[in-house]
Amino acid sequence: MMNRVRRRTLFQKVVIANSVLLAVGSIMGYYFEEKYFQGGEVGFIILFLFSGLGLCVLINYLLVKIAFRPLDDVADTMKAIRAGHRGIRVPEVTDDPQIEELSKSLNSMLNTMEMQRKKAAASVIRAQEEERKRIARELHDETSQSLTGLVIGIRMVQEVVPDSMPDIIERLGNINDLAHATLNEVHTMAVRLRPSVLDDLGLAAALRSYGKEFTENTDLPVAMQLLCMFHRLQPEKGPVLYRAVKAALTTVARPTGASH
Repeated sequence: MMNRVRRRTLFQKVVIANSVLLAVGSIMGYYFEEKYFQGGEVGFIILFLFSGLGLCVLINYLLVKIAFRPLDDVADTMKAIRAGHRGIRVPEVTDDPQIEELSKSLNSMLNTMEMQRKKAAASVIRAQEEERKRIARELHDETSQSLTGLVIGIRMVQEVVPDSMPDIIERLGNINDLAHATLNEVHTMAVRLRPSVLDDLGLAAALRSYGKEFTENTDLPVAMQLLCMFHRLQPEKGPVLYRAVKAALTTVARPTGASH
């Protein structure tokens, strides 16, 4: 019997609770009126009526509160989601068919929104990486080649300048040094934007290469242990993990007192 009542809808539960409360109140009122109130004092009758009314309101409040509890869970879940807790879901409800359907639909909608949010974030990361790759390729293929041609041209000019023009030779040497430094900076910038080894050999090789480079630049030995990296990751995950490791090592390279 109780299971059949629990499976009723919210509206039916409220109607049943109020009907039972009204029936019990009527029966008790009739019983007390027949047994105690025949010719009783008016004050006592009024006190009994108000006490019975207060008790009915209290019981009715508790019953309705229990019946509406699943809706409170839904409201609390939505507040938590608005506060940023996207992993929270509405508790499963099996007592009320309508609220059960509502909770399932809401959880399904939240799961779909979370999946779309992750897909959108992955799309943004892919777009950023494609743009980084394009800029790095242009720096490497176009800008670096132009600077290389400039360096070669300067060397050719240096070879034909006579020794009797030391000022010109010195200026050409300074220009050559500046061109070399600029070429190295462009190469470094291209690698920072998108290391070619990350695309050619994968994340593990890129991390080992950067660890070796980090040790050469900072004199801090890097012990790297890579586990479960036999397969290539998804395109948008490799660059993110690579930059996370770079950021961590950059933090270590600062004046932290680290020895390795």
